[in-house]
Amino acid sequence: MATVLWFARPPSASERDWLELGRIGLEAAEGEDDSRARTRLLINTGIAHRALNNFSEGLDALGWAVTLARGSDSRFDEAHALNLIGLIHLRRRDLDLADTHFGQALSLYRDLDHRQSTATVLSNIASTRLSAGRLPEATAFHRQAAAVHRDLGDTWQHALELDHLATAVHPKDPQAAHTHWTEALTHLNPNPYSDPRAMAMRSRIEELLRQPGDRGMLPYLHS
Repeated sequence: MATVLWFARPPSASERDWLELGRIGLEAAEGEDDSRARTRLLINTGIAHRALNNFSEGLDALGWAVTLARGSDSRFDEAHALNLIGLIHLRRRDLDLADTHFGQALSLYRDLDHRQSTATVLSNIASTRLSAGRLPEATAFHRQAAAVHRDLGDTWQHALELDHLATAVHPKDPQAAHTHWTEALTHLNPNPYSDPRAMAMRSRIEELLRQPGDRGMLPYLHS
């Protein structure tokens, strides 16, 4: 029930409100010895704690989720939890730990041939390498992620990844960054992306392409 409520909750609902429901759901799943439900609930608990910046609690929940997923041979859930652990370590700037967990998640997703999730983790690895100052590696991983999204025909994610790639290459190659931002804009303009995030991204890229000279390096969010 708590897992259903996690996905059905209104946008205004707080992760903090859900945590009590999650605790009740975990107790019920433990009583029924339902390891799959426990794994999913622990993953959602980890997501909620990460959103609340409760990083230690999030790592605890996700660590248990990995253990349970491995015990039940639920490789997708294992990869999902490992990626989330990596995101927490990235937020904490524990870059080696982030890179390790992203690498484990990437291997599992590739084995499962889950290409969308593979692209997501490739982008997270790129962000980690960029944070570590390893620009050529970050660029290579962003290129891989962009290629997967392109092959999947996911124009929104492809545009996002091209934006990330442009940000990564800009310090060394402003012209290449300009090319990637231009391509990203071509994916955004003909499509009905009217949500605030897409509109803000379009406006920012259009402004970048209008400005001559050094545009500086723009931060971006990892999802």
